[in-house]
Amino acid sequence: MHCYLMLQPWMSTIESSRVLDPIFFGQYPSSMKERIGDQLPKFEDNEIAMLKGSLDFVGVNYYTSRYVSTSSLSYPISGPFDGYNKETGTTRSVEANGKPIGKQGASEWMYIAPWGIKKILNWVAHRYHNPAIYVTENGLDDENLATKSLEEFLNDTERIKFYQDHLSSVIDAIREGTNVRGYFAWSLLDNFEWSNGYSKRFGLIY
Repeated sequence: MHCYLMLQPWMSTIESSRVLDPIFFGQYPSSMKERIGDQLPKFEDNEIAMLKGSLDFVGVNYYTSRYVSTSSLSYPISGPFDGYNKETGTTRSVEANGKPIGKQGASEWMYIAPWGIKKILNWVAHRYHNPAIYVTENGLDDENLATKSLEEFLNDTERIKFYQDHLSSVIDAIREGTNVRGYFAWSLLDNFEWSNGYSKRFGLIY
C-alpha cells in the first residue's frame, strides 16, 4: 500500500503542520493545541502507531504565496477566511507596504511568487527529517479571451518564464539538500477549472 499526502496551494505552513505533524509525530502541533484546546480530538495509542511513518512521500501543490502576520481578530466572523484567521491568530495579505507579492495571474487568488515553492519545500524537509517530496502540481493560468489570436496564445512567454523561475527555485531547494524526487506541471492540457469552467487556461498545450 502506497500512501502520500498532498499539500494544497492555499495551505500555509501553519495548516500543513496540522496535517503532517500527526502523521510524522503522532500529535497535533503545540500551537494548535494551545489555540483550539479541548475541541481537538485525542489520538489513541493504536491510532498514533498507525499514523506515524505511514507516508511514502509528501505531495506539494504550489501555485502562489501570501504574506502572513499575527492578529487578534476580535471582529465577528463574516468573510470566507475570518474563521480560519481568528482561529490561527493570523491574517493573510497579497501586499506589503503597498507592493504586491507578485504579478497577478488570471484568477483573483493567483500571484506569481516563485520563491515560495523553495520555502515550502525546504520547510517540509527541515521539519519532517527530509522525506521524499514530489511537486504534484505547479502552474499558471491565463484568460481564455475570444479576442486573442492563435498566434498570441502560442507566444506563451509568461508561462515559459513562470516555469523557468519555479523550476530554478526547485533546483535551489534540491541543491540545499531537500529530497525532491519529481515535479509535475499543471497542466498538460486546459481543463474545466471548477466554477471558472474553461475561462481560465492552465494548459501547456493550447
